Amino acid sequence: MALLQELTEEEKSFIPTYCRLWNGITISTSRLDRNQVQGVIQRIYEILGLAYPNIHYCDGPHALAASTKGRFDNLYYCQDGMVFPTLEMARIHDLQQRFRGSIGSWDWSLAYPCNQVKGGYIDESLANFLQHEFLDDLPLSWRREKGISWIFPRCGYTTEACMLDFHFSVAQRTLRAPYNVPLWQAYKHLIQVCSWFIAFESDCYLCEPPTTFLFERKIPTPTSMQFIHEEQLKIASSSWDEDEM
Repeated sequence: MALLQELTEEEKSFIPTYCRLWNGITISTSRLDRNQVQGVIQRIYEILGLAYPNIHYCDGPHALAASTKGRFDNLYYCQDGMVFPTLEMARIHDLQQRFRGSIGSWDWSLAYPCNQVKGGYIDESLANFLQHEFLDDLPLSWRREKGISWIFPRCGYTTEACMLDFHFSVAQRTLRAPYNVPLWQAYKHLIQVCSWFIAFESDCYLCEPPTTFLFERKIPTPTSMQFIHEEQLKIASSSWDEDEM
Protein backbone atom coordinates (compact mmCIF):
# COMPACT_ATOMS: atom_id res chain seq x y z
CA MET A 1 0.00 0.00 0.00
CA ALA A 2 1.24 3.46 -0.80
CA LEU A 3 2.30 5.75 1.98
CA LEU A 4 0.86 9.23 1.70
CA GLN A 5 4.27 10.68 0.87
CA GLU A 6 4.70 8.13 -1.93
CA LEU A 7 1.71 9.40 -3.89
CA THR A 8 2.03 12.00 -6.59
CA GLU A 9 0.17 15.28 -6.21
CA GLU A 10 -2.20 14.19 -8.97
CA GLU A 11 -2.97 10.92 -7.14
CA LYS A 12 -3.55 12.77 -3.86
CA SER A 13 -6.02 15.10 -5.58
CA PHE A 14 -8.40 12.15 -6.12
CA ILE A 15 -8.63 11.21 -2.41
CA PRO A 16 -11.41 13.71 -1.51
CA THR A 17 -13.50 12.53 -4.46
CA TYR A 18 -13.35 8.89 -3.37
CA CYS A 19 -14.02 9.84 0.25
CA ARG A 20 -17.14 11.83 -0.64
CA LEU A 21 -18.40 9.01 -2.84
CA TRP A 22 -17.98 6.23 -0.27
CA ASN A 23 -18.95 8.27 2.80
CA GLY A 24 -22.17 9.08 0.93
CA ILE A 25 -22.76 5.37 0.30
CA THR A 26 -22.19 4.66 4.01
CA ILE A 27 -25.05 6.87 5.19
CA SER A 28 -27.36 6.53 2.20
CA THR A 29 -31.04 6.34 3.13
CA SER A 30 -32.22 5.35 -0.35
CA ARG A 31 -34.51 2.35 -0.56
CA LEU A 32 -32.99 -0.80 -1.97
CA ASP A 33 -33.16 -1.16 -5.75
CA ARG A 34 -34.42 -4.74 -5.86
CA ASN A 35 -33.37 -5.36 -9.45
CA GLN A 36 -29.79 -4.37 -8.65
CA VAL A 37 -29.83 -6.30 -5.38
CA GLN A 38 -31.02 -9.50 -7.04
CA GLY A 39 -28.30 -9.27 -9.67
CA VAL A 40 -25.44 -8.70 -7.25
CA ILE A 41 -26.62 -11.35 -4.76
CA GLN A 42 -26.85 -13.86 -7.59
CA ARG A 43 -23.28 -13.04 -8.65
CA ILE A 44 -21.88 -13.28 -5.11
CA TYR A 45 -23.56 -16.65 -4.55
CA GLU A 46 -22.16 -17.87 -7.86
CA ILE A 47 -18.69 -16.87 -6.66
CA LEU A 48 -19.28 -18.87 -3.47
CA GLY A 49 -20.37 -21.87 -5.56
CA LEU A 50 -23.95 -21.67 -4.32
CA ALA A 51 -27.32 -21.64 -6.07
CA TYR A 52 -29.31 -18.43 -6.30
CA PRO A 53 -30.92 -17.94 -2.86
CA ASN A 54 -34.38 -16.87 -1.85
CA ILE A 55 -34.14 -13.13 -1.16
CA HIS A 56 -36.20 -11.67 1.67
CA TYR A 57 -36.60 -7.92 2.25
CA CYS A 58 -37.11 -6.65 5.80
CA ASP A 59 -38.46 -3.19 6.60
CA GLY A 60 -36.22 -2.72 9.62
CA PRO A 61 -33.76 -4.37 12.02
CA HIS A 62 -36.43 -5.96 14.25
CA ALA A 63 -37.97 -7.61 11.20
CA LEU A 64 -34.50 -8.80 10.14
CA ALA A 65 -33.89 -10.34 13.56
CA ALA A 66 -37.35 -11.91 13.72
CA SER A 67 -37.00 -13.42 10.25
CA THR A 68 -33.70 -15.14 11.04
CA LYS A 69 -34.37 -16.15 14.64
CA GLY A 70 -33.70 -19.82 15.31
CA ARG A 71 -31.66 -20.33 12.14
CA PHE A 72 -28.17 -20.03 13.64
CA ASP A 73 -26.37 -23.24 14.57
CA ASN A 74 -22.66 -22.39 14.72
CA LEU A 75 -20.09 -19.59 14.90
CA TYR A 76 -17.50 -19.09 12.17
CA TYR A 77 -14.14 -17.48 12.88
CA CYS A 78 -12.11 -15.62 10.26
CA GLN A 79 -8.33 -15.28 10.30
CA ASP A 80 -8.52 -11.56 11.14
CA GLY A 81 -10.61 -12.23 14.27
CA MET A 82 -14.06 -11.45 12.85
CA VAL A 83 -16.81 -13.80 14.03
CA PHE A 84 -19.97 -14.49 12.01
CA PRO A 85 -23.07 -16.59 12.77
CA THR A 86 -23.21 -18.13 9.27
CA LEU A 87 -20.57 -19.68 7.03
CA GLU A 88 -21.77 -17.68 4.03
CA MET A 89 -21.16 -14.35 5.78
CA ALA A 90 -17.68 -15.48 6.82
CA ARG A 91 -16.87 -16.50 3.24
CA ILE A 92 -18.03 -13.12 1.88
CA HIS A 93 -15.84 -11.43 4.49
CA ASP A 94 -12.87 -13.50 3.32
CA LEU A 95 -13.26 -12.01 -0.17
CA GLN A 96 -12.41 -8.65 1.32
CA GLN A 97 -9.29 -10.05 2.92
CA ARG A 98 -8.07 -11.24 -0.48
CA PHE A 99 -8.27 -7.67 -1.78
CA ARG A 100 -6.42 -6.38 1.26
CA GLY A 101 -3.52 -8.63 0.35
CA SER A 102 -3.17 -6.82 -2.98
CA ILE A 103 -2.49 -3.45 -1.38
CA GLY A 104 -0.60 -4.58 1.73
CA SER A 105 -0.99 -3.12 5.23
CA TRP A 106 -3.18 -0.09 5.87
CA ASP A 107 -1.68 3.39 5.91
CA TRP A 108 -3.95 5.12 8.42
CA SER A 109 -2.96 8.59 7.20
CA LEU A 110 -4.76 7.59 4.00
CA ALA A 111 -7.56 5.66 5.70
CA TYR A 112 -8.68 8.45 8.03
CA PRO A 113 -10.30 10.66 5.35
CA CYS A 114 -12.25 7.60 4.15
CA ASN A 115 -13.77 7.09 7.60
CA GLN A 116 -15.22 10.47 8.53
CA VAL A 117 -18.66 9.01 9.29
CA LYS A 118 -17.23 6.14 11.38
CA GLY A 119 -19.00 3.33 9.53
CA GLY A 120 -17.68 0.68 11.90
CA TYR A 121 -19.42 2.40 14.83
CA ILE A 122 -22.71 2.33 12.94
CA ASP A 123 -22.47 -1.42 12.40
CA GLU A 124 -21.40 -2.06 15.99
CA SER A 125 -24.22 0.08 17.38
CA LEU A 126 -26.81 -1.73 15.29
CA ALA A 127 -25.44 -5.18 16.16
CA ASN A 128 -25.42 -4.34 19.88
CA PHE A 129 -28.94 -2.95 19.56
CA LEU A 130 -30.19 -6.27 18.17
CA GLN A 131 -27.96 -8.67 20.10
CA HIS A 132 -30.51 -9.64 22.75
CA GLU A 133 -32.99 -10.62 20.07
CA PHE A 134 -30.51 -12.87 18.29
CA LEU A 135 -29.32 -14.46 21.56
CA ASP A 136 -32.81 -15.03 22.95
CA ASP A 137 -33.06 -18.71 21.98
CA LEU A 138 -29.35 -19.61 21.63
CA PRO A 139 -27.14 -21.59 24.03
CA LEU A 140 -25.33 -19.81 26.87
CA SER A 141 -21.99 -20.37 25.13
CA TRP A 142 -23.02 -17.86 22.45
CA ARG A 143 -23.47 -15.19 25.12
CA ARG A 144 -19.84 -15.57 26.18
CA GLU A 145 -18.60 -14.78 22.68
CA LYS A 146 -17.85 -11.08 22.25
CA GLY A 147 -18.02 -9.17 19.00
CA ILE A 148 -20.26 -11.41 16.90
CA SER A 149 -21.08 -9.71 13.59
CA TRP A 150 -24.77 -10.60 13.59
CA ILE A 151 -25.31 -8.55 10.45
CA PHE A 152 -22.95 -8.12 7.53
CA PRO A 153 -20.99 -4.97 8.58
CA ARG A 154 -21.76 -3.09 5.40
CA CYS A 155 -21.12 0.45 6.71
CA GLY A 156 -17.66 -0.40 8.04
CA TYR A 157 -16.86 -2.16 4.80
CA THR A 158 -17.50 1.01 2.79
CA THR A 159 -14.43 2.50 4.49
CA GLU A 160 -12.24 -0.33 3.27
CA ALA A 161 -13.97 -0.35 -0.10
CA CYS A 162 -13.03 3.33 -0.42
CA MET A 163 -9.39 2.46 0.19
CA LEU A 164 -9.50 -0.45 -2.23
CA ASP A 165 -11.30 1.56 -4.90
CA PHE A 166 -8.74 4.36 -4.68
CA HIS A 167 -5.78 1.99 -5.01
CA PHE A 168 -7.27 -0.16 -7.75
CA SER A 169 -8.44 2.86 -9.77
CA VAL A 170 -5.86 5.60 -9.11
CA ALA A 171 -2.75 4.15 -7.47
CA GLN A 172 -2.34 0.80 -9.21
CA ARG A 173 1.42 1.29 -9.43
CA THR A 174 1.60 0.90 -5.63
CA LEU A 175 -0.10 -2.50 -5.48
CA ARG A 176 1.81 -5.30 -3.78
CA ALA A 177 0.11 -8.10 -5.74
CA PRO A 178 -2.39 -8.52 -8.63
CA TYR A 179 -6.10 -8.62 -7.86
CA ASN A 180 -9.04 -10.36 -9.51
CA VAL A 181 -10.83 -7.59 -11.40
CA PRO A 182 -14.22 -9.36 -11.99
CA LEU A 183 -14.27 -10.48 -8.35
CA TRP A 184 -13.54 -6.94 -7.16
CA GLN A 185 -16.31 -5.52 -9.35
CA ALA A 186 -18.82 -8.00 -7.91
CA TYR A 187 -17.76 -7.28 -4.31
CA LYS A 188 -17.73 -3.50 -4.90
CA HIS A 189 -21.24 -3.68 -6.34
CA LEU A 190 -22.40 -5.66 -3.30
CA ILE A 191 -21.23 -2.91 -0.93
CA GLN A 192 -22.69 -0.19 -3.13
CA VAL A 193 -26.24 -1.50 -3.58
CA CYS A 194 -26.97 -3.62 -0.47
CA SER A 195 -27.68 -2.55 3.06
CA TRP A 196 -27.19 -4.80 6.11
CA PHE A 197 -27.95 -8.43 5.44
CA ILE A 198 -27.73 -11.94 6.86
CA ALA A 199 -26.76 -14.65 4.38
CA PHE A 200 -27.55 -18.35 4.64
CA GLU A 201 -26.89 -21.09 2.09
CA SER A 202 -30.35 -20.91 0.54
CA ASP A 203 -31.70 -17.59 1.86
CA CYS A 204 -30.50 -14.02 2.05
CA TYR A 205 -32.28 -11.50 4.29
CA LEU A 206 -31.75 -7.80 3.61
CA CYS A 207 -32.68 -4.85 5.80
CA GLU A 208 -33.87 -1.62 4.21
CA PRO A 209 -31.70 1.39 5.20
CA PRO A 210 -33.01 3.70 7.92
CA THR A 211 -34.91 6.80 6.89
CA THR A 212 -32.54 8.94 9.01
CA PHE A 213 -29.11 8.72 10.60
CA LEU A 214 -28.84 10.65 13.87
CA PHE A 215 -25.40 11.52 15.22
CA GLU A 216 -24.23 13.05 18.47
CA ARG A 217 -21.04 15.04 18.13
CA LYS A 218 -18.63 14.90 21.05
CA ILE A 219 -17.39 18.23 22.37
CA PRO A 220 -13.56 18.29 22.41
CA THR A 221 -11.62 19.36 25.47
CA PRO A 222 -8.02 20.65 25.58
CA THR A 223 -6.88 17.14 26.54
CA SER A 224 -8.95 15.25 23.99
CA MET A 225 -8.59 17.16 20.74
CA GLN A 226 -8.42 13.86 18.87
CA PHE A 227 -12.18 13.65 19.34
CA ILE A 228 -12.94 16.75 17.29
CA HIS A 229 -14.18 14.70 14.36
CA GLU A 230 -15.39 11.63 16.25
CA GLU A 231 -19.10 10.88 16.03
CA GLN A 232 -21.17 8.14 17.60
CA LEU A 233 -24.38 6.82 16.11
CA LYS A 234 -27.60 7.01 18.05
CA ILE A 235 -30.19 4.56 16.80
CA ALA A 236 -33.52 6.27 17.30
CA SER A 237 -36.95 4.71 17.18
CA SER A 238 -37.89 7.06 14.34
CA SER A 239 -34.99 5.97 12.16
CA TRP A 240 -36.94 3.11 10.62
CA ASP A 241 -40.51 3.16 9.34
CA GLU A 242 -41.35 0.09 11.38
CA ASP A 243 -44.24 -0.29 13.80
CA GLU A 244 -42.40 -2.40 16.38
CA MET A 245 -39.56 0.06 16.78
